[in-house]
Amino acid sequence: MGIQITHWIIAQGLAFLLLMVILNKILYKPVLTHIARRDADIDAKREEASLIAQKADELSKKYKQQLSVAEENSKTAYTKTLEEVHVQAEQIKQNAKEEAEAILQKKSKNLWKDIENEKAQIEPQAYLLAEKIIMLMETK
Repeated sequence: MGIQITHWIIAQGLAFLLLMVILNKILYKPVLTHIARRDADIDAKREEASLIAQKADELSKKYKQQLSVAEENSKTAYTKTLEEVHVQAEQIKQNAKEEAEAILQKKSKNLWKDIENEKAQIEPQAYLLAEKIIMLMETK
């Protein structure tokens, strides 16, 4: 009986070793290969994600720089436009002042001309009245 148990244990051991070899070939190696391939894919995707993150950071920095330049350009353009508007406003004021002075001078000339015309019309009548007054005074 002792030999049968030993044979049975040896047979069980051999069966176990044979099962381990078969499982190793059929199950463990493919599973380990699949896990290794999946790990490699994950590592590649992590590296790709890292590169994309770096590129996104670079683009973000570039965007911020361009935004800063655009803000500076808009401030400069605003200041320049504001200065131009002030210059134009001063020019418009100056032109309006000159036009007002020209109109005032023209009106003044016309007024003096009208006064001279009225004076020319009234003067003969004033002389006639003065003569009549003198004649009336002499007769008294």
